[in-house]
Amino acid sequence: PAGGEAFVSQIGTNGLPDRTAGLSGLDVLLISRVDTGAITENQLQALRNWLVSGGRLIVTGGPSWQKTAAGLSSLLPLAPDNTQSLADLSPLISFSQSHFPIEGDAVITTGSPRPGAQTLASQSGYPLVLERSMGLGSVIYLSMDPSLEPLRSWVGLEDLYAGLLRVNNDRPGWAHGFQNWDSAAEAIASLPSLATPSALLFCGFLVLYVVALGPVNFIILRKLKRREFAWFSLPALVIFFSLLSYVIGDRMRGDRALMERMAIVQVWRGSNTARVDGLVGVFSPSRATYQVEVGPGFLAHPIPTSTRLLGGGNWTIAEDGASVTIPDMRLEVGGLDAFAVEGSITAPEITHDLKLSLAGTGVNLEGKISNQSALTLHGAVLIAPGNTEQLGDLKPGDTQDISISQRASGRAAPSGQSTSAVPSGPGMVYFSPGGNSLAMDILGTSNFYQDKETNRRYLLLNALASTQDGQRGPGGGVYLTGWTSESPIPASLQDKNASGESTTLYIFNIYPSLDLQGNRLNLPPALFSWTSLSSGPTDNDTPYDTHLFPGSYALKFSLSQPIGFSKVQTLTLHLKDSGAQGSSGLKIYLWNYRIDDWDSLGELDWGDFSVPDPEKYVESDGEVRLKIENPNTPAGIRIEAVDLSLVVER
Repeated sequence: PAGGEAFVSQIGTNGLPDRTAGLSGLDVLLISRVDTGAITENQLQALRNWLVSGGRLIVTGGPSWQKTAAGLSSLLPLAPDNTQSLADLSPLISFSQSHFPIEGDAVITTGSPRPGAQTLASQSGYPLVLERSMGLGSVIYLSMDPSLEPLRSWVGLEDLYAGLLRVNNDRPGWAHGFQNWDSAAEAIASLPSLATPSALLFCGFLVLYVVALGPVNFIILRKLKRREFAWFSLPALVIFFSLLSYVIGDRMRGDRALMERMAIVQVWRGSNTARVDGLVGVFSPSRATYQVEVGPGFLAHPIPTSTRLLGGGNWTIAEDGASVTIPDMRLEVGGLDAFAVEGSITAPEITHDLKLSLAGTGVNLEGKISNQSALTLHGAVLIAPGNTEQLGDLKPGDTQDISISQRASGRAAPSGQSTSAVPSGPGMVYFSPGGNSLAMDILGTSNFYQDKETNRRYLLLNALASTQDGQRGPGGGVYLTGWTSESPIPASLQDKNASGESTTLYIFNIYPSLDLQGNRLNLPPALFSWTSLSSGPTDNDTPYDTHLFPGSYALKFSLSQPIGFSKVQTLTLHLKDSGAQGSSGLKIYLWNYRIDDWDSLGELDWGDFSVPDPEKYVESDGEVRLKIENPNTPAGIRIEAVDLSLVVER
């Protein structure tokens, strides 16, 4: 990324991880001129799970296409069958947005595109570059070998890689797993089974103690005419009530260990397995050593947090391929320690016939959604771009009718990822419309402290999408969420009876079909998601409800749903501040994809601005980059909204 760093690692097929967690550090994987027939089924499954959660795989063809495709045929967008020599590769030059010619013949792999594959470049009916979406990720097939001539010495090879590496998927913030580990530690430390004593019990005990120590003791001694016994009765009463408080506290703590489990389960289209990010906490009522075991399919690691809510983590994690164990977890009286797990389970089934209709200037999501799993999803919520719908409880076999309308004036959704390209301006202040909106959508309330369970759920959500990071939103996708009290984590204490509770949030990625009516499409802000392009983006770098002091920041707007078009008719910028009119004092820039540089539109007025010659500012996939600058207003400029809409021809 511009302004950032990229790292390349060379690995062989034997170094390819066989667990999805092992691939989580990669953004892109390029496989070329290697025999993939040696890839194991576990490696292939891990690769598939990594793809549907947002990874990008690039596979090359050419003379060695057979061995390269041997173990990857189920993933490729092309069913390869032969090779062909081509002299004219001009479509590849156009795809790369390069200005340099390719000289010489190239050996390409031929074949038939698979269902769902999109041909990005072709020549004489032969696909050169194809892409196949898998969940939030994609597989790209380059039908020639870039390490052979004529691409090897082509000056535009860097441009080709830039095109292949351009990530266009819109991952939600939770696709990265837990990010705020302090919040995760707080969530697992707030054990619901260990309820604090009620105020009534505490006050009653205190009143009884004071009454027994004072009036009762005095009256009894006076009737006995032995007031001098107070020297003995007072210490005896203090000792008695001290022992009583210890017994009550011990009974409330219980005599059995507690094992609490919290998890986020993500279910992606295109995979029969679901990703699990979990937390396991162990509470001991007495000093003891526990043998903790986690079943197959999961890896464990300590929680990287500075909080003192948990123990010191002075234990060893052992993994033998079949299961994970912590042989000696030693806890003191009332001690609590916890660890994190990552793994996968069989994906529960949710079916739907949802359709995203684009008619006039409105966007409507309509259809039915059914719970075909054995789970009861409590507090189910359907999250759509710019809007949500509370569904209540979804029991096994239940079907719900969905109808969500999005006005043309609706806002673009924050993307789940952020990049780095343009220096950020100083001194910007963000006016939050109400804290963690993702948590409010899923929990259905803004009072995250109304009870202990709501607070635990809020902390768990905050571990995924922190309120301190405005970039980690749901993106522009459609998602179904719901809570269960059943845990997908097979954790237990060997040879110990343990009780405890579980809290699990399921997130289903829903892909509605598109209903595009007519050849002329109006694409309002609600169909876009936005990403900050500023260096070290913060909550300030947003198109909505912000205050910009002298400086600048940049945003990228991308279509939340892939919509093909052949021509851009109009590009309209919307600049608003509570009905303000006249000059905004803001200078606006658009990225010109023809010259790869910013074009200044000058200082614009509040309201709508129709951009002249819009096609040079709109990428082929609908991406638009925008930079906002406050050149010289020391008091700052309040911005209610700065976004865009397109009118395109199919």
